[in-house]
Parts: sequence; structure tokens; C-alpha cells
Amino acid sequence: MKHRSFIVSGMLAAICGMGCSGSTVPLSGDDAGSACVPGAQAACDCAGGVKGVQVCRDDGSGYGACVGCGGVGGSGGTGGSAGTGGTGPDPYQTTLYRATKVDKVDLLLMIDNSASMGDKQALLAAAVPDLVNRLVNPRCTDGSSADSEGKCPSGSTREFPPINDIHIGVISSSLGGHGSDSCSNVPTAQYNPRMEEMSHLVDRADPKDPSKKVPTWNGFLLWDPNAKYSPPGDSDANSIVQKFASIVTGTGQDGCGFEASLEAWYRFLVEPAPYQKMVPYNCDTNTPDSWGQCRGPYGIDQVVLKQRSDFVRPDSLLGIVMLTDENDCSMIDGWQYYIAAQAYSGQNPWHLPRATSACLTDPNSPQCMNCAQGDFSNDPECSKGLYYSDVEDSLNLRCYRQKQRFGIDFLYPIRRYVNGLTKKMFTAAETAFPINPGFAPNQDFNPLYCTEYATIDDGQGNITVDKSKCLNVLRDPSLVFLSTIVGVPWQDIAMDPNDLKKGYRPVEQLSWTRSNFEAAQLAVPPGVDDTHTLWDQVLGKVNSDTSSPDYMGIDFSPAGEPLDPLMIESIDPRSGTNPATGSALAGPGAPYPTTNPVNGHEWDIQGRNDLQYACGFKLPSPRDCSSNSMSCDCADVDGLENPLCQSDNGTYGKMQYRAKAYPGRRHLAVLHGLEAQQAIAASVCPANTVDSAASDYGYRPAVAAMVDRFRSVLAGTCWAEQLAPNFDGSVSMNVLEATRLPEGASQCTPCEQQAFRTTPDAAALSALQKDPSYIESDLKCACVIPQVPVGDAMKACLESTDDNVKVNGTLVNGWCYLDPAQHPAANSNLVQSCPSDSRRMLRFLGTGTPKAGSLTFLQYKN
Repeated sequence: MKHRSFIVSGMLAAICGMGCSGSTVPLSGDDAGSACVPGAQAACDCAGGVKGVQVCRDDGSGYGACVGCGGVGGSGGTGGSAGTGGTGPDPYQTTLYRATKVDKVDLLLMIDNSASMGDKQALLAAAVPDLVNRLVNPRCTDGSSADSEGKCPSGSTREFPPINDIHIGVISSSLGGHGSDSCSNVPTAQYNPRMEEMSHLVDRADPKDPSKKVPTWNGFLLWDPNAKYSPPGDSDANSIVQKFASIVTGTGQDGCGFEASLEAWYRFLVEPAPYQKMVPYNCDTNTPDSWGQCRGPYGIDQVVLKQRSDFVRPDSLLGIVMLTDENDCSMIDGWQYYIAAQAYSGQNPWHLPRATSACLTDPNSPQCMNCAQGDFSNDPECSKGLYYSDVEDSLNLRCYRQKQRFGIDFLYPIRRYVNGLTKKMFTAAETAFPINPGFAPNQDFNPLYCTEYATIDDGQGNITVDKSKCLNVLRDPSLVFLSTIVGVPWQDIAMDPNDLKKGYRPVEQLSWTRSNFEAAQLAVPPGVDDTHTLWDQVLGKVNSDTSSPDYMGIDFSPAGEPLDPLMIESIDPRSGTNPATGSALAGPGAPYPTTNPVNGHEWDIQGRNDLQYACGFKLPSPRDCSSNSMSCDCADVDGLENPLCQSDNGTYGKMQYRAKAYPGRRHLAVLHGLEAQQAIAASVCPANTVDSAASDYGYRPAVAAMVDRFRSVLAGTCWAEQLAPNFDGSVSMNVLEATRLPEGASQCTPCEQQAFRTTPDAAALSALQKDPSYIESDLKCACVIPQVPVGDAMKACLESTDDNVKVNGTLVNGWCYLDPAQHPAANSNLVQSCPSDSRRMLRFLGTGTPKAGSLTFLQYKN
């Protein structure tokens, strides 16, 4: 959507009455000198047309300088090992290689805290011991547990070394009303502070008594058995498990019903200037105005920035885990997007205008617009009346099929979140509103990759952040993972739709066609053929046009619907067959709550204020809803034929027997946009809630899928690329260690003055100097790490399982290429924990191990 106002002024007249000021034109950002509200932000133009931001001075006298323009980049010193290269073709091909083992994990959980989430939070809390214990006490590769000394049975090794440095943080999905009257502290709202937690870390121990807190370390939990930090973190596994579980259930279920489940973690990890709150803005002057019809940001949320700085490390495995039973509702902040959450006009319900008839069949059409955006009096839909009625526009469904219903998509684009996890910096197209604004294009670093920016002092006491200069080596993209426990039938994404004990499919398989499964000698899942994949079943079509503003967005046209009818978002009962189970969807009159084994059956939503379910599951204990209507689904069941409220003998009442989830297509679309290796898909509907000892109980399969994916980097330097070793074990390749200039120095330390390092030739340096990872991490120095000498040292490197490999009492230094499939002497136990397609690695020994803070590059001759 273009960065401009989209609704005529008359549309908001019903909200504003006679008291509003300002028209609905774009925010201009030109007013820098007038009085303003302290802390308010305004757009401004930097040199070269780059967009920046001004913040109102504390005394309200006016806006300060235009900042956020990228700053001034420095040269980083002179005299480094890598000089400027020539213009001819390079004799070397250069590849970045992750050479160091990951010894830190940062786990950020985004937990939906809206109504009906209590049962899911309890199941996640029950899986916490599995998650923590699997990281701090990894199992052996044969599936057994290590002994008290950490040793595995003969022929087996730990799947990865125990992790002794773990950050665990929890945020909720509640970001308030985005400037509307919903989830806001206004007289018309049933408000509590849990409705606008704004991505601040949660430390509640009791959802019914928010004053009870879990003791944390800087707002999050720290696993620190070696007392590495001051003050030390937790060293008792049982203690941190109990604290973790308490925070999970303490998140509660009385938060905002507009679940910003994607934006919550983006705000915590990526947003360069998270606002304190959204306030009324005058649409003409781009300044705060208590009667303004637009909304704009006020202040900077320093709590988020401080917690981000404390929590996220540049060299950690960063695992983001999402738990939610509803589709994402991350509304765009600013302008007039807030009206999607507006509940009242005065004391009367507020409703949005209709969409043109083109939106019904082709929401991507240019003719799909809001009826208030022009004269559409002859349009069949608009002629029904400009505004929807109470029944047609339930506040509970404001995030449901917005483009089709309102002609406007009020939600942030999917691309925003994919970019946020994958891009170290953003292009001009990506920084366009509303994708990833706030960054200078091709200049500012993503804080997820650069955890510490440089600063600029103007000599007059004014210090600004320079987002174009990073003080740390940039994060390796392979260390970022997104796990979704969301609304999707587990049968659709399980290895076996009849048995979740066999685990979830790797996300790679969701894009496979029949030929891929046959080539891998795996059974072809039901519904998959030469043209249709599992993604087609659970997600449907997405926009694959890279030039489109809606690139990666979901196709909501009839042709884009998921092939599994259970994943179609609908108020009305659906029909069809679930491909995984072959079970037909059952209508509202079904005799039993399990007539369809996935979601029970469809139901009669007479108030048109809810959606059909993607899946359901049996509650461990039935819940009486007669006195608990706020977080219970069966308080009002008369004539609705809701499967959640149906007993095993088919009768309906106010007892809730089952829980549910809605199709989570936006979450899945983000996974689809990521590299499959960084994604984990699981269902919020468990297969088993009865046998707590079983491997398919609760979210145990989801935790197993997460750690199995994490294992690919925690296990060491597993590698997918295959080389051809010589008979003596050596390979024809250079390994270069690249670093920044030593602190305070203008020259690199000569390689020969460093242990087991040599100077690379000029051609190798020239090729390295052109590598994007070398450039963006501001590296200036490079040395060769020699290969382990051929002979006894090479043999020991390939065969010995010792951490400190020695030959005749002398420590072996250097590296060797370890691939049991290519060299018979290579010990397969050393790569046993690697993924099946990556059971090879470069093994670094002794002083040949790359230094902390360096990047390792491999070079082959072209």
C-alpha cells in the first residue's frame, strides 16, 4: 500500500463528531520549528532524500535535529592485511563458513495472552522441562541419556555439547489498540495493563495476581551454571524449569484480542525506534493534536531498547517461539490504520465501510477499494449502504479477510517479518512504508544482526546512534530460527498423519512435490502430486512476484485458498475433505464431537462473530463455563452446535470438553518466506493430552522439532557441501581467519606473530576483500589457518574423538576435512549428531581454532 492517506475525511466524521481537526492527507514531516509535545516524533528529510526522524525537545519548544539518517561511516583504519583488489577475475572462490561452535542460546517466546489461551499455556509449561533439559543435558545420538559424567555408550556421542549460557525471555501478543479505543485506557474499554504490554518482558508468576513476580535476571531468565556473570544466573536446572513454567502460565489470557503475534517479536528484536504510544496527529501538519484524525508515534520505548540490548547476543543461537491459537493481527501503526480496531463512535458502535464488489472475487484487483474512497454508488456492494451493520462487522473479526471485506489491508505485510529475520540491512524498496521503515536504505544495520551500534558525538554533548556502523561482527544468519506452534492440523504436517510419535516434518518437505519424496525414498503424503505440495494444503497461494508491493503476501482470492478446507478462514460452515486423514468435514448437525477427527465438526455461528476451527483437541479436564464466560467457549451455546461444548454422547451444555484453534495462515506465510533450515512448524492442537509420559504428549513433539533443528548449529560445524579429499586426507582449499583491527590500532598484527597463522597471498586477499560478509562486518585483517600436516597428525584429526587431540604427547593444531562417506579413516562418531544430509565438517584443533570475534572464509581456486 502506498504511503498515503486512504480514507476520505467523511469516513472518520462518525468517530470525531464536530471536534476533530485536520484533513486526511499524508503526513508531510515539514514542520520542524513549531511548538510540539515533548517526545513526539516527526518525519524529516535528510541529505540525499533519505528519510529521518525528529524528536520533540523536552521543553516542547520544537523538534530537534533530523536523525536516523545513517550517520557518517569511518574508514576503520589503514594498513590492514586485505588491501584493495584488482579489477580482473579472481582466481579464488570465497565462501563464508561458520567455524565456531555455538555456546550461547537466546530463546524468546511470544505467547498469545488473549482469551482461550490458558489451556495452551499449561501444555507449553508442561513441555518446558523437555526444552530446558534437552539443551543443558543433551541426549546421546543413540537416543539414550549420558551418564553422570556426561559420557555416552560406546559408539555414541552427545548430540551437541551442553549449553551453559542460555537467555530465556517471554513477551505477550498485546500491543494495545494502536491509537484506537480498543485495548486502551479509555472509558469505553474494559481495560487492564496486560492489554498493552508493548513487547516488555513478562515476569508474572500468577495470571490472577499480576503483583506476584518470578525472580529474573534483567527481566529474563539466565542459565549460568559456571557463574560466568555477575550476579550469577541460575545453576539449578529444576529451579530454572520451575521459573520458566511459571512465567509461561503467568502470561495469562486477559490481554488484547487483537493479537499482534508477529509484530510483538519484531518490535522487541528489530524495530529501530519502538514508540512509547500512539497519539492523535493532525494529518496536515504531522504534529501531535489532541483532536487529530491521524495517529503518530510519541517517544521512544527505552524499556524495549534496554531489554533488547541485555537479552540478544550477536554470537548466540536466537530461537523465536510463537504460541497462539489465532491468526496474526499485527495492525500497521500510524496514519489512519488504527480505525480497524476502533470500537465506538461516542457511545455507539463504530463500523467500517464496505468494500467494492471486485473485492469479493479478486481482492488483488485495482478495482478492489473501500466504498468511502470514491463515488461507488452504482457498485452492487456499496449500494447496500456505506457502513456495515452490527452483524456484518463484528469487532472480534476485524482482522479477518480485511481486503475482501473492507478493500484495505490494515495489517503489516508478511515481507516485513521475513526481512526482519533475514536482512542485515534493507534496500530502498524494503524501507518503504509500511514494510521496514525507520532504516536508511542500504546503510543502516538490522539490530537483530548488529547488537551494538556505534555512536557519534558532535562535541556539544549530543550523542546520536550511528546505525550504519556496527561494533560487533554481524550475526550469522544461520543462527536465527522461527518456531510456530499455531493453528494448523498436526496431521497435515506430521511425518505420519496417524501417529505424531514419529514427529513433525522438516519444513523443507512442505515444498516438495511427488518426485522429491520419491527421490528421498519417502512415502508421498496424501494430496501431494506433481504440482501440489503440503504448502498448497495448509497455506494456499502466496504472491511470488518480487516486484509486487505485496510480495510474499497471502492470496485471498478463491483460487488461492488452501487445499485443506480446514485451513480456509470462514464464518460459514465449510465442506470438503482433509487430505491427510481422508476425513470429510462434518456439518453443524454432526452427532459427536469427533465426527471429523481433526476439528470435530463445523458449527452454526449465528452472530457471525466467530470463525470455523482449523483443529481441536480434548481438554485434560472439562471446564464449567456457567460462571466463567470471559475465558470459556461454552458460556452461551444455545443452538450453536459448537463441538467444543458437545459431550462424547452428543449432548450440548455449558461444560467445555475440547479446545480449538483457528487457521494461522499469516504465521505460516512467514515460515514459507524463510529458508527452510531456519523454520519449524508445529500445531497448537496436540495429538495427545492424556498420557503425559508419551512422546506425543502436549507440545513435546514441537519441542523435539525445535531442538532437532537447533542441533544443526549446536552440534558444531556440520556442513552440507561435499569436497573430494586426497588419499592422504588433505583437501585443496584455503581457510582464512578474518578479524577487525585490534582495538586502538591502525595496523593488523602480522600473521607470523600469531600462533599457527600464515600470511595469505595477494590474490587470496583480493578475493576476500570483495566478499559481502567481509565488507559488512568491517573486517580489515586476514590470516591463513594451515591444514593439519599429512601423516600421523592428519590421521589423529580424522579418527580421534578426544577434545584435545595429541600425537606422541604433542597437541595437534590446524584443521582437517572430516567426511566418513568420502574417506574411510574418518570417524563417523564425530559427525553422528549432524543432520543426515550434512554429516561432514571441518574439524579445527588446538591453536588452529578460529578466534572469538572472527569470521572464517573458505577459498577454492577457480
